[in-house]
Amino acid sequence: MLLERKELGCLALLWSVLMAGNAFSQQVPVRPPSDSSSAAADHSGTNYMQAAQSGQTLGTLLQSVTGPQSSEVTTHIVSPTSDKANKSPSARAAFLLEQISPASVSVGDLQSYTNYRVVRPNVASSQYHTGGPTGTSPARIRSAYKVPDNGGRGVIAIVDAFHYPNALADLNHFSSQFGLPQVTACLSSNPFAGPPPCIKIEAASAAIDCGWNGEAALDLEWAHSIAPSANLLYVEATSSRNADLYAAVARARDEVMALHGQLSMSWGTPAESTAMSVYRSTFSDGVVYFAATGDTGGQLGFPADFSNVIAVGGTELNWASDGTLAGETGWPFSGGGVSRVEKPAPSYQQGIVTDSAGRNTPDISAVSDAQPAVAVFISTPVTQCSDHPAPDQYTPGWTQLVGTSLATPLLAAMVNVADHKRTSSAAELNAVYANRNDPTRIRDIVAMDGSAGGNVTQVGYDNVSGVGAPASMEFDADPH
Repeated sequence: MLLERKELGCLALLWSVLMAGNAFSQQVPVRPPSDSSSAAADHSGTNYMQAAQSGQTLGTLLQSVTGPQSSEVTTHIVSPTSDKANKSPSARAAFLLEQISPASVSVGDLQSYTNYRVVRPNVASSQYHTGGPTGTSPARIRSAYKVPDNGGRGVIAIVDAFHYPNALADLNHFSSQFGLPQVTACLSSNPFAGPPPCIKIEAASAAIDCGWNGEAALDLEWAHSIAPSANLLYVEATSSRNADLYAAVARARDEVMALHGQLSMSWGTPAESTAMSVYRSTFSDGVVYFAATGDTGGQLGFPADFSNVIAVGGTELNWASDGTLAGETGWPFSGGGVSRVEKPAPSYQQGIVTDSAGRNTPDISAVSDAQPAVAVFISTPVTQCSDHPAPDQYTPGWTQLVGTSLATPLLAAMVNVADHKRTSSAAELNAVYANRNDPTRIRDIVAMDGSAGGNVTQVGYDNVSGVGAPASMEFDADPH
C-alpha cells in the first residue's frame, strides 16, 4: 500500500518546516513487512510504522506540499506484511466481516494486526539508508515529556508474536548508540531479583517474521529508552492468532503481577466483535495494561476497547530550531471512537466523554510521529523471515518507525517511571482522567491538520488523543 506524505497533514508539515529553518528532512511513514496479503492466514499485526528521510530545501518541500506539482513528493508510505492495510480490498472486506460476525472463523483464529509504517524515499531500494541512526533520539523524547534520564524500576512486559532471535543483541546495539545502560539476560532463577536492567525472554518455537521483529524491536528499545533502570520481560506468542497472543498476555501477566508491573501490547484486532469478550478475563487486576488504538483513524478494535486496558492514541511532536518542543498535535492516523460492544462507558469516563453509550478510546496519547521519526535498530536477515518482505517494507539495520506502537510502550514506561505501583488499569485511569484539567500534568491536544477518520481534536476529551498527553511525570499522580 503506497500513500503520499501529503496525506499526513500539510499544515502540521509546514509548521515543522517553518520551525526547523531552511532545511528539513521530510518524514513519511510506511507499513512494515508484517502487513501483507502474502502473510500467512494466521498472522496478527502490530501497531507501528517505519520512517525514512529525504533531505530537502525549504523551497522544494513547500512546492511538494502546496504547489501544483504535488506528484513530485519525494517520499512514500509502504505497508508491512503484518498489517491488514496491505491486504487486497476483497480480502480485507472478508476479514472485517469475520470480525463483526465470526461465524466463519473461531474467535481464537481472529487476527490482530500491526499498526506501524515504514517511511521510504522514492529511490532505488539499494539506496535505502542502512548506516547510523538518523531519527529522533531517546533524549529528545524524554525531554518532551520531562522524563528523567535514569528512571524505572520493577519490570515492564512486552508481548509480541513470532520469534525474534536477535532481540537482546539488537537492544544492546541500540543502547550503545544512545548511551543507555546495557541490558543483561536475567538470572534463570528469581530472574528479576538481580541488579537492573535485565531482560527475561520467553522465546516461542515459531517462525521468524520480519514485520513482527520490527514491532518487538520498537517496543523493547523504546520502553528501555524511557525507563532504562527497569527490567524487561519479553514474551513471544507462537503466532499472531488471537488465541496465541492472549495466551502470551496471560503468561506475562502472571509473571509481573507480584511486581506491580506494566504490560504493553502494540497490536490489535481491528474490528469489534462480541465474541472477543471471551478474552476480557485475561486483563485481571494486578497489572496495568496498555494497548495501541491502531493506525487507522476512526477505527475501533481489541484489546484497546476493553475497559480494563489503557487505550493509547497517537500524537505528533514538532520541534523548534533550537531542538526544544514547539508543539504537540493530533496524529491523523490515530485510532479511536465509541465502542458498540463495550457498553456503557466505564465509570472513569462518565460525565467526561460526549457519548457515554459505549467505551471511548483512546484514554491518553503519546508521540507516534516525532518529526523526524524515532530511530530503531533491527538486524534480522531478510532470508530468515517467513513473511518475505519486499525491500521497501523491511531492510535490516537502522530505520525509523512511527505509529501507536511507539506511543504504547512509551506510556507503559512512563507509568513505570512515575512509580505509583498501582495494581489495576482502572486505578491508573481514574488518576489520569482526574488530572485532565491540570496543564502541568496533562497536555490537552487541541490542534491537528484534518481528521483521524472523522475524529478531530478539541478542548477536553476527544477520540483522537483522549484526555491528552503527559505534560510531566505527574500526569498520573494522585489528584490534588
